[in-house]
Amino acid sequence: MDLVEEPSSPESEEDEENLVPVGSEGLPTAISSLAGRELLLRNILDTKKDSYTDLQSYKVYVATWNVNGQSPGSICLRDWLIRTTEPPHIYAIGFQELDLSKEAFLFSDSPREKEWLNSVKRSLHPGAKYRKLELIRLVGMMLIIFVKDDIHKSIHHHSVVGEYVGTGLLGKMGNKGGVAVRFDLEETSICFVNCHLAAHVEEFQRRNQDYSQITSRLIFNTRNGPRHIRNHDQIFWFGDMNYRINPTALEAEKAKSLIKHGRYKEVLKFDQLRDQMREGKVFHGFTEGEISFRPTYKYDINSDNWDSSEKNRSPAWCDRVLWKGENISQIDYVSVGQYKLSDHKPVASLFEAKIKVMNHPKYRKVYEDALKWLDKEENKCLPQVLVEIPGSDLLPHSNRNEIHFGRVKFLETIRKSFVVRNIGQVFGPWALNQVFWIFVDSAVASIYMPKDTP
Repeated sequence: MDLVEEPSSPESEEDEENLVPVGSEGLPTAISSLAGRELLLRNILDTKKDSYTDLQSYKVYVATWNVNGQSPGSICLRDWLIRTTEPPHIYAIGFQELDLSKEAFLFSDSPREKEWLNSVKRSLHPGAKYRKLELIRLVGMMLIIFVKDDIHKSIHHHSVVGEYVGTGLLGKMGNKGGVAVRFDLEETSICFVNCHLAAHVEEFQRRNQDYSQITSRLIFNTRNGPRHIRNHDQIFWFGDMNYRINPTALEAEKAKSLIKHGRYKEVLKFDQLRDQMREGKVFHGFTEGEISFRPTYKYDINSDNWDSSEKNRSPAWCDRVLWKGENISQIDYVSVGQYKLSDHKPVASLFEAKIKVMNHPKYRKVYEDALKWLDKEENKCLPQVLVEIPGSDLLPHSNRNEIHFGRVKFLETIRKSFVVRNIGQVFGPWALNQVFWIFVDSAVASIYMPKDTP
């Protein structure tokens, strides 16, 4: 019997009804396994999220301060943390240089953590009750997230994850780097990053490197798998970024003179962060609001005077707040100058963030449509073969997948020819089940994809 399945080479043997497809190697992996199907369904729902969600407005308050290792003492932080009559839904408060002691590098505990945490708690907006969602600290960098009590239930608490990356000494130590917290609020993923990048005016490339290290190495291990910072709908990145005014383009005394007369835009033309962002070297896709406040660094302690040390550092906007993502608008962006315990001034920014909230009737419709589509695609991916037999070999009662040999006598050889053709849309593997009294003495067999020609 001659077996021909769109010409090629290997030999095989077959009996009539014993031609069967085997395995599922030709099926797309995403559909051929249960886990793959679930992942594909989740991806479909993610891409269709806009069609089954409504937008709800939330106020997000971001604050950052390099406190130069100082204790808060009895100072009230309300001028820094309360700027509106309406309480924000979310507070993200970042500190740098929380503790500059040697012990802070060696031990995980620091008395400064509790001191500043308690001071923050006492200074949150009195118009709402807040819960601490997460606190994460690496040496002197600390990030605290508070949320209003009435939205706490809207956060998927298994999604709350804090992580940190050190980029300081030896590229690993925690005197520089970033701490971050992510979570899912309703159907929107949010990430807050508090950073402290490399110091010194000439080290802008090292700051760029710190940014790259944080973005590549800081990974959240969530229930749905690892996530980078970039894998979020809304990102708020803030802290002591340490970018300075380019000293070769603008001398310190000239910068101070322009600042004294409120000519900030002229000074900001030489801002290293904006230069590096324009060149596409850092913070790709991020936005910063208009700066209309005095530089936040460097001041003599307990004064509003610029650095009077021998170094005579030029003023700079070291402390910044940036954001990335859709449905975010900045309401204000300020520095709070009355605090004098540090050589930095604190910075705060209030945002309106529109969060995606599930519309359950719409979701059911999208979910059902996705299942129907998956079923349809899965059916398309089932292998299909057709056995073609010359018409003269057919009996009146037979179908196209039966081969009849008629009356066979002892020691009499009968030959039949047929073609196994792939009529599906995927690779169609098959096998011949050998029967002991049937031999294949000549065969040409190969598998062709649909629409291929020999």
